[in-house]
Amino acid sequence: MTAAAILRQFRPDLILLSAGFDAHKDDPIGAMRMTTPQFGRLTGLIAAVADECCEGRLVAVTEGGYDLPALAASLRVVIEVLSGNVPLDALPAPEGPAPRADAVVAAARTCLRDFWTI
Repeated sequence: MTAAAILRQFRPDLILLSAGFDAHKDDPIGAMRMTTPQFGRLTGLIAAVADECCEGRLVAVTEGGYDLPALAASLRVVIEVLSGNVPLDALPAPEGPAPRADAVVAAARTCLRDFWTI
């Protein structure tokens, strides 16, 4: 089950988006593989669920990110997506294996399965 499916099941009144970019591939601390367009895509997916579940009520709060060019570019694409200037299908989906992400998702499922059907 995807995060979007869990959000739909939960039906929030408001979505708070922690717009941090320390998972960016260029970030010296995060050591993750997210790209600027992928942050845009993720934001678009969350915004679509906000439109569906809570009349578009979404608040993005900037935090985190230690590579300033990556942070600036990622924040710019997030703003463009939320403004409706970049269509979701113009942003690439992640590709390739993601063992760290798979481990995080598995741990989250273990913690959350008592609360949602996941």
